[in-house]
Amino acid sequence: NMGNLLMPSRVCVETVSESDLDFDEMTKCPPETMETIASSSLDNPAYTSEAIEWDKYTLDAWYHPGLDRVMISPPLVIKELSQTDILQLQDSSDPCMDLIKSLKARMSWCGSKSCVETKDSLKQKTKEWFVRTSMCSTKIGAHPKPATSAKEVIEQIKSSRRCLESFSARTSHTIYLFPWNSRCDISREFRVWVKFGRVIAIAPYFCAVKLDWLRPDDAERIGVKILEFFESDAIKEAFSNDNFQNAVMDVLYTEGGAVKLIEFNPVESSGGGLFSFKRDARIFRGEEEKVV
Repeated sequence: NMGNLLMPSRVCVETVSESDLDFDEMTKCPPETMETIASSSLDNPAYTSEAIEWDKYTLDAWYHPGLDRVMISPPLVIKELSQTDILQLQDSSDPCMDLIKSLKARMSWCGSKSCVETKDSLKQKTKEWFVRTSMCSTKIGAHPKPATSAKEVIEQIKSSRRCLESFSARTSHTIYLFPWNSRCDISREFRVWVKFGRVIAIAPYFCAVKLDWLRPDDAERIGVKILEFFESDAIKEAFSNDNFQNAVMDVLYTEGGAVKLIEFNPVESSGGGLFSFKRDARIFRGEEEKVV
């Protein structure tokens, strides 16, 4: 789309025909990760292989308090996990009573002088929580559900194969709890690929169904809004860390037309969605001038 001749667009909109959707390919990780997994004799090779530097991509690597105002919800409870905690979470017969007790205390009280008053009051009002660990959330498929107690937080982690497997990665692991936001409509979520500290590609996250609200002429406008959001100070600061230059940024485009950050994910463990890592290799190498 050439856009306005006076203001050439920074976005190039491409449409993928429904008959060209390759559902097998859509969820696969990049070929390098698939090769690492295929050629490894390790258990959970995606996470245990030293070929992938997971500590560059964890939530601990990119989160900073300046992001609170651009996120759908800021993390109100942050609990670092010890090796003992991790082993207990991975043991299906262990009820993790100490961890539940510790989380319960944090969920009801901030316990930190640096915790701003608004966060404290928000915490007291929060009855439902979105749960994630350093590397992934506990949602199964596209359907997250809120946890309403410390016990439920632990149950969600224990029943998430993805979370349990990710604990094998040689990096620090933390539980993050965010106030549940019922306005977070997955059909308005976009996946944004960032390579070398710049956006290279954008697609609807929920890309295997028809999105009635999204019209072709909206795509360029939304793309530009997402780029402007990416250039905001809070996001720039996350990428000022030299370690953190490649990521998949998940954002929500609200009905009011605002862009909000949901989370960042490692490119290495993310599917391509409407993009194919093979067919669109040029895009993923960052060789296109415009954002596709």
